[in-house]
Amino acid sequence: MLNWKSPETGDCKAYRETLQGLDIIGSDISFANLFLLQNKYQTKIAFADGFLFRKYSGSGARQGYTVPVGRGDLKKAFELIIDEARELGEKLRLAFVTDEERSWLEEKYPGRFVFTNDPGDSDYIYLRDDLANLRGRKYSSKRNHIYSFSRAFEDHCIKPLTGEEKNAAMEVARCWREEHGADKSISTEYDAISKALDNFEALDLKGAVLYVEGKPVGMTVASYISPGVADIHFEKVLGEYARFGGYAVINKLFAELIDDCRLINREEDINIPGLRKSKQSYRPEIILKKYGASEVI
Repeated sequence: MLNWKSPETGDCKAYRETLQGLDIIGSDISFANLFLLQNKYQTKIAFADGFLFRKYSGSGARQGYTVPVGRGDLKKAFELIIDEARELGEKLRLAFVTDEERSWLEEKYPGRFVFTNDPGDSDYIYLRDDLANLRGRKYSSKRNHIYSFSRAFEDHCIKPLTGEEKNAAMEVARCWREEHGADKSISTEYDAISKALDNFEALDLKGAVLYVEGKPVGMTVASYISPGVADIHFEKVLGEYARFGGYAVINKLFAELIDDCRLINREEDINIPGLRKSKQSYRPEIILKKYGASEVI
């Protein structure tokens, strides 16, 4: 059986070496997500034969193994999880299967898996240049939001989230939690934000804080999935600042800051109608579908 473990910051080096040079854009494989959400989804990882293996014990789409990622003989690596499922007396269940991986599975194991897709699990991926510049009529409403915010709050700015800005980002997170109530989902996300800020350097995170008249009113935290591909993990704007277009402002200003990437992954809409409408309104370059797969034999 594979040598499974909980993700630790010390695994970053092996993770980067294993995935170096691979064209990866999915948010689920971001090391920061593996680390920050490990308790929520009971995530485990393993390294073997030049591949990264992942296993989830969460709910819904967050259950099962993933197709191994790395270099070398993929079929040989995949057989390791087939063998492990057999040893455990289980039918193999897979999570976060991309279209490319689905095609590979159907070719190598015809008729062996049945696939399901929930649109709420798809990643929305944008050209950084689009989000930073908002050119053309298709973004006129976004520019209007930014104009409304700038008119209401002339004295505003964004600062990169360095060590001395962590307290400000945490203050935004605390106020956001108070605004939205401390139910389980809010508390879980707040804890993940706190964990991200505590491990900011170790996870090589990026981020920014939005200020109005010197007061922190918004924050965002991101990481790089692979060179040129950023993943937005958290984005929060408080109260009236959100109502006046603060999310459009921090989205644009942060995209301007991270000018060393080409794509920005803003993750899933989890089937929330308002969130879906917002993500679609930014005109994604890619909607990355993800499937669940279950063995049928």
